[in-house]
Amino acid sequence: MVNNRPGLKIVYFNTRSIIHKLEKIKIFSAIISPDIICITESWINPNISHIELQISGYVHYLSDRAEGSRGGGVIVYVSVKLNITKDRLEPNNSYEYVLLKLQYESAKPIHLLCVYNSPQNVTHC
Repeated sequence: MVNNRPGLKIVYFNTRSIIHKLEKIKIFSAIISPDIICITESWINPNISHIELQISGYVHYLSDRAEGSRGGGVIVYVSVKLNITKDRLEPNNSYEYVLLKLQYESAKPIHLLCVYNSPQNVTHC
């Protein structure tokens, strides 16, 4: 698949456990070559090695679910070709997020927010 159109290719997945789907995501990223891959419900936690989560050609930023909690979690893969810095919001225990600041070509910086808010926390937004 060849895409000569300018702009960013951003994809989103709700994986309900990235560990069980990581190989498919790696194949997808090799074929489609998105610039950014946003994933919610990654179900990552501090016991999962960051090495296990690597995808060739991408750096990743994540927000783990607290140890002992099931579900949730956010991970964002960004092409190594992009100029990205991680940004922060005020701490919040109701949801997990990754906030990135992207300097893309000569445009003004773009903020990308990937957030997961559990259905149990909907009233707390």
